Amino acid sequence: MGCIGGTVEEGETIEDALSREAFEEIGCKVAFARSIRPFSLDPAGVVSPLPLESVPEGVQFVWEGNEPGFIAGGKVAVYVGTAIGRAEPRDLPALVQLEPELFYVLGQGAIAIQDVEQRGGILQEKQRIPRSAFLTPMGTASRLLELRRRYPELLQEILGAF
Repeated sequence: MGCIGGTVEEGETIEDALSREAFEEIGCKVAFARSIRPFSLDPAGVVSPLPLESVPEGVQFVWEGNEPGFIAGGKVAVYVGTAIGRAEPRDLPALVQLEPELFYVLGQGAIAIQDVEQRGGILQEKQRIPRSAFLTPMGTASRLLELRRRYPELLQEILGAF
């Protein structure tokens, strides 16, 4: 389980890329939050503040894409936003919607989709997903869970109080 993601294509602004990727993946626009206190998260999980003027507007934090599927040494800029309209899987096999507390349960280990649904999570499928399949956080989702464990006040500041 990951978050919406992608790259900036030639000739695109960051805002254009964010909007395009959101529409391609979840079929709707996203209203992005403003940066309050941007920071970097290094591979060891250490947070360092970033000056507001050093990152594009809206970047909440940056981490190094040092796992499979990411460009080694590449940086991932994380934005936070709210879907405008009904989200549905487009370029994704499925889309799962979770309340924050259920998302945080994933920080304790993978959870089966059937258990997610029993706890109120909503799975919208483009492709059939076995209910016995497990959700395992990857990429930005795993970084958010790491922030929850190590810096709960910082995550609360970014995402709001849950």
